[in-house]
Amino acid sequence: MPKKKSLRTVALASGRKMNRDIYFNKKRRRVFKKSFLETQKEILENEDFSVKPVLKEEYDKRMLTTSMLAFTVSWLETIEKAEKYDKKVYLTDSKFILYRKEMSVVFKATFLKPLLDNKVKTSFLCFPQGFPRKTKKKTFIYKDGRKFSLKGYEEIDSGTFKQKVLGYKDISLKYKGKKDYYNFKLTLINDEKQSYWVTSL
Repeated sequence: MPKKKSLRTVALASGRKMNRDIYFNKKRRRVFKKSFLETQKEILENEDFSVKPVLKEEYDKRMLTTSMLAFTVSWLETIEKAEKYDKKVYLTDSKFILYRKEMSVVFKATFLKPLLDNKVKTSFLCFPQGFPRKTKKKTFIYKDGRKFSLKGYEEIDSGTFKQKVLGYKDISLKYKGKKDYYNFKLTLINDEKQSYWVTSL
């Protein structure tokens, strides 16, 4: 017989799934938000916290109520962070120019983040060892003002692109060029260095 999972293990797994749903499933996020707000409203309208519990049953009920209230506050804070995260990753007017120099290839991308500040931003997705074919390779993203020199590079394609967030560390980038298509999955290695493992889709 399979080993029975502990209550703690089940609770942690449930919490992780809920966290993923809040960040990456907008429909589920809206459902959770509505439920938590309704629960908060119900508690605050019906519980008199100025009255000190006397009996054990009253004390137990108060502990349960305050725990539930803290639970909703914590998850609503997570929902707020997820909504802010959406503003950072939602891109429009996304365009690119592809450059090559010997083995190295670089996507220079320009885009807007209209939910954040609606200013044109520029980033460079660099493949020092060329495109991944049947294996993963390391790539780097230069953004947030970090400059990359294109000296010696030649332009080989241009077009538009789409970004999709797949998870906490995973994104997909799909470039539609005038000459070809370039589709990748990137998995974060180091956030500070903005290094990723990349595979072709």
